[in-house]
Amino acid sequence: MTIQGMVTHICEGVTEGRVIVMGVVIGKLRRIQLDLVDPSYELAVKAYQAHSPILC
Repeated sequence: MTIQGMVTHICEGVTEGRVIVMGVVIGKLRRIQLDLVDPSYELAVKAYQAHSPILC
């Protein structure tokens, strides 16, 4: 399943961390927690800073 959403919160680390994404899952807006490591974590941080949507 592919979900489009916005990163709304970052639990910061240097090369890894947890991010919260708000996205639509089966027709409902949901908070999705993702544990990421580099390079995915770095991309999520950049998307958060730029207020850009992501696909996960």
